[in-house]
Amino acid sequence: MPHLGKCRKSGRNPDLPSNCRHTTCRHSRQAYSPPSHQMGSHSCIDQLILELHQRYREAWTVASMADYCRLSIGYFSHLFQERTGCAPLRYLTDLRIEKAKILISTGTMNLSAIAPMVRFVDPLYFSRVFKKSTGVPPTLFLQSQLTQQTPEWYFAEQTPES
Repeated sequence: MPHLGKCRKSGRNPDLPSNCRHTTCRHSRQAYSPPSHQMGSHSCIDQLILELHQRYREAWTVASMADYCRLSIGYFSHLFQERTGCAPLRYLTDLRIEKAKILISTGTMNLSAIAPMVRFVDPLYFSRVFKKSTGVPPTLFLQSQLTQQTPEWYFAEQTPES
């Protein structure tokens, strides 16, 4: 990968590790695992990704992400796409949907409560985005999760007798 420049040190958060592992992007379908020896602008992207995972509930914009890295919006978007395989807001949306899937899988909260927890004000909009991202509506996702967690013996007892 060619050298793409350096991030200003003032844009880095010294409390965060220099890289982030185990992040996925739906579009690349590959684990995001930056090389630990790489420095420069990619280091800022790596730190931003870690920050997004910690603060996904906040109101991020492409401009605020670019500002975090102290890069222009255009250059930041290019680097982010190159690094992760998807656009910054697509990545954030996919991250929020992944967090929602975890919450839905618990089976203890309704969708109206989950939507704002992952930064979706409107539960109907959340459902549309969830379906677009996963291919199934959140209610069907919940049903499939509950079915997977139900023991087989339960289904055997539920068969109607002739």
